[in-house]
Amino acid sequence: MSKLTAKYQIKVLPILIAGKEMLRLEPIKFATDIGDFVIHPPDSKGRKPEGDSQPWKADTLWVDIISDADPSLSREELLAKLNAGMQKHVHRFLRLLRRKLPEIPRPLPAELDYSTSFDWEKPKPGWQLLAETSIVIKVSPQGGLTQERWQELEKELTSGIDTELWEDFLLDSKVALAEDSLIRGVLYAAIACETFIKQYTQIAATKKGISKIFWDYINSRETDIRAVRYYGPILHLVIGHSLENEENEIYKSLERIFKKRNEIMHEGKRSFSKDERIILINDIGKVKEAISWVLNCSKE
Repeated sequence: MSKLTAKYQIKVLPILIAGKEMLRLEPIKFATDIGDFVIHPPDSKGRKPEGDSQPWKADTLWVDIISDADPSLSREELLAKLNAGMQKHVHRFLRLLRRKLPEIPRPLPAELDYSTSFDWEKPKPGWQLLAETSIVIKVSPQGGLTQERWQELEKELTSGIDTELWEDFLLDSKVALAEDSLIRGVLYAAIACETFIKQYTQIAATKKGISKIFWDYINSRETDIRAVRYYGPILHLVIGHSLENEENEIYKSLERIFKKRNEIMHEGKRSFSKDERIILINDIGKVKEAISWVLNCSKE
């Protein structure tokens, strides 16, 4: 079976800030269910931004996808298969890349905007797909990217790891704060808190051998346990530690976040006083501390 090489031109909203000096990084290679991906960082192919006097508007990562060509598929079927896989794996790459630069996170695109021009050839057997590909994204040392982090990213892509939902929401909260949207920052932070602790305690309860019937009852509407209480007595039930009792100041930060979340969602709150803003921004900064504390407890 011959090999199929696909190269897309993909426009992605920048998620990182770039400066003029770029790191010299080696291409990342990792295997996927649709073939082998090769992601070339900005100057690995000798391409330079237009003009040196102005900050770069966008830098380019070139992506090659090499897979086995199935001669039974039509051109349209091959293209549909590659497009779907490309969307899936490029989004995963962007999520993992954003996690490497938490200092200045940017929103992730909901959908990739890409265009492709094709030069088809049909060797024997199978199709060969040729087209130019670029992912518009900004990377630089100023954004926090280092050789070590780039190499860690390759290992994560190769291992099949993906970002946790709570981590994505927490980064979205930081994006919102950077855009001066405290309401969205509070909502994303609350979602991150609740997503993490609900998943964590469920896994811990299973490991501890807690009855599924009892656990389902705890999580039912009949009990209606507030999300923040999972960082207190529920957490103590499953791992013998309680953020409420052992790190009460951090716990109070989570309480305030959930309280403001409810005011926004159920009471229509749309503004905060200066003092509330200062407190809430500090509270959102405590979310990662709370999650890290829980994860460290589980290592004991």
